[in-house]
Amino acid sequence: MTDITHELIENDKAIPFKIFDFHARDLSRIIPPHWHQNTEILFCKHGSLRVKIKNNTYNLHSNDFIIINPNEIHSTQSLSKNWVLCLQLPYSFLQRATLDRFTHNFIFNANSTKRKQPQDDKLRENFCELLTSISDKRNLSQNLFLLGKIYELLSLLVENYSMDLNDEYQLINTKFISKLLNIINKNYQNKLSLPDVAKKFSYSEAYTSRLIKDNLGEDFTSLLISIRLDKSITLMKYSDKTLEEIAAETGFTTYRNLYNAFKRVYQISPKEFIKRGL
Repeated sequence: MTDITHELIENDKAIPFKIFDFHARDLSRIIPPHWHQNTEILFCKHGSLRVKIKNNTYNLHSNDFIIINPNEIHSTQSLSKNWVLCLQLPYSFLQRATLDRFTHNFIFNANSTKRKQPQDDKLRENFCELLTSISDKRNLSQNLFLLGKIYELLSLLVENYSMDLNDEYQLINTKFISKLLNIINKNYQNKLSLPDVAKKFSYSEAYTSRLIKDNLGEDFTSLLISIRLDKSITLMKYSDKTLEEIAAETGFTTYRNLYNAFKRVYQISPKEFIKRGL
């Protein structure tokens, strides 16, 4: 992901949702914090996947799953070779399917790393069937089968994994976060500090820092490094620039700073990261 803003997910024209799988290698990049209005379901068939949602981190292993509700800021990182199903259900689709009750009366609460339920195995069976249905070329019959499986999945989720909304559930301050990430994406190449950002909002440093921590679950410096690393990896993958040039263009200034950031986040150097394959 290049620009970390409110993510607009386009769906397949033949079906009103997006479904895909991915196989990560030994070490994959961290997808920096982002959010969208879709409900995202992740099912780790094999391997492991780290999912960070605000202040909480969950490590999904074989047959684990998690649901990320609309507007929940999250980031992911593959911890090992894996096979992961990703299902993204648009807000409008869920609203129609639940007669406008979703997010008004309830949200989903499914996280096998946090809570085990007797119905989990049935949910896993559905995920496995969905995995076998993924194809770039599907005919009408296959699309209808896939659509039927999604409605079956929704039935399971509504019946067994619904959580009534109450005062404990708070949506993120999307207006603040959207502007914050827009500021960082436009200025990450330059020297950028918390005081600079606070000034753009006309807030105090302390208040700005608290807003970032409350909404993103991490401090400003960690967020900025995460975004700069993502930009750096994109250049490593799609350009012929040297690591020194990449460091200069992504705000790290020097290769030593880029190196330190990679060691801190990935526990390896940029050169070793490239050797392992992106």
